Amino acid sequence: MRESDKKTWYHGPGYSDGAIRFLSVPDLLLPKGESSIVVSQWKELDPRGPDNNKTFPKYAAISHTWTMSSEVYRLSSISNRPLQVNLEAGTLITSWHGLCQAAQAAKHLGCDYLWLDFLTLHQTSPRDKEIQIPNMGHIYRHAKSVIVMPGGLAAAQGADQEAAWITRAWTLQEAVINCRKTEVLYLQDPDWSKGPNFTMISTSGYLHFASIGDGLALSPLNSLLSCCSGSVRINGKKVLIRCFGEGSIVSSLQAILAAAGEEGELGSSNSSSPQSAISRSAIWRSIWMRSASKPQDMVFSAMHLLGVQIEVDYSRPYEDLIVELARKSASPPSWLDIGDDLPFDPRNGMVPKPPRHGNGDPEYISGGEGGKPVSVSKYVETVSYIPRFDINILPSLAATTTTSLLSDGDLVCASIFKVSRERAGPPMIFLGDNNYEVAEGLDKTATHVMIIGKRQCYTFGPQCAFPRYTTWQLRLDSREVWVRVGKAIFLQVDCSPFSSYSSLQKFKRSHLRIGGAPGGSIQPCSCPSSGE
Repeated sequence: MRESDKKTWYHGPGYSDGAIRFLSVPDLLLPKGESSIVVSQWKELDPRGPDNNKTFPKYAAISHTWTMSSEVYRLSSISNRPLQVNLEAGTLITSWHGLCQAAQAAKHLGCDYLWLDFLTLHQTSPRDKEIQIPNMGHIYRHAKSVIVMPGGLAAAQGADQEAAWITRAWTLQEAVINCRKTEVLYLQDPDWSKGPNFTMISTSGYLHFASIGDGLALSPLNSLLSCCSGSVRINGKKVLIRCFGEGSIVSSLQAILAAAGEEGELGSSNSSSPQSAISRSAIWRSIWMRSASKPQDMVFSAMHLLGVQIEVDYSRPYEDLIVELARKSASPPSWLDIGDDLPFDPRNGMVPKPPRHGNGDPEYISGGEGGKPVSVSKYVETVSYIPRFDINILPSLAATTTTSLLSDGDLVCASIFKVSRERAGPPMIFLGDNNYEVAEGLDKTATHVMIIGKRQCYTFGPQCAFPRYTTWQLRLDSREVWVRVGKAIFLQVDCSPFSSYSSLQKFKRSHLRIGGAPGGSIQPCSCPSSGE
């Protein structure tokens, strides 16, 4: 379909459900009015194949938001090159202008084709999307490059303009699965005129960029992210990088990218390295802070990053999918590191209660604040992480079906200590061998505490000289089910070589079922310790 046809794009009768499709870059780069959407279809490509699969063409995958930012809307209106795409729910209006800019970036990066969700997926075929959605991670992994357009596909905007890209569900996977090759396309500031390739020092990082013509520039994603908390100064002019926002949602993405750079491809289902644990915690934090029109996409878009496969079924409740994702990615149990004081539903064992997701900011409804919505960012940790967990989630013999995965609670192996209220003064935690630890903030109903792991501050490495152990408070509820109570408390356990308890590893570990059926009891552990 040519631009001059002024028609609505739709897939004709020649498509095959599940086939991989790409847009021709040279046809998009024809003169204005002659630019054409030419789709090539590969029926035999297996996206689940190895990274070095020689059968894949050289293509760039586009990461964008379907809703335009205000700046992209303005720029695309000025260009006056509307492009309409037929969707299942109606018609999407975007722009040939931005599509051709994406093709220009792809050509600069040595790509012959583009992969773009609303043109290369058959948007009116439920069967095609059912097959393709589980493969999204593989599509981005095989790409020669990933091009991020923060404000939407309709136009490239300036890096100093706000956009919602980082807040959306699917952009997490798109950004990090192929992170060494992820570039951001944006309008270059007119003052950046020192040549086609240049590095500028900002107040918070290094901004690397390449000019590709027509006022466009490409920067590695991590380079732009590093400048989000500061500014770039050129010829006396200060430029703020606003396209990703700031705060914990940015730091979480940076943590994932840093770990992926050191560990290689994300998606390993069983890695115990500190960087991998931090990466997985940051993935869970991102799930909590991002939004989607269909909340189930929060799970489907992140499962590949956690090495988990879940059947794509939008009829299932989002809350059930979150529990299944947590249980299937329990080594390590990184969802325990989203935030120490997240609300919990006692029916779900140790899996935190997910926030309300929609097209706005994720939020909880706080009974303690008059039922008002509270932003989830209030609960999410920022720069501190648990690089190794002291607690293990043990597989349950009964958890052989999805139903049992969601209802059996969590069987844990951990250091569990009794709260002693017999002595005068504040409550004490009995550590054994006549060792006690004072714990401030104990809930009056708590009878035991359980160690989750040692929390440390991380930027590019450990920063805390005195790390603290994150500890949960437990009790039996009225149903005789073990549940969490109160807030997390922290133990500053003396870990010096001269301490009488230099490591939690020396303490006896126990097994206990949190949530699930009533009647659980603390049992001695016979399995090897997973402590440090």
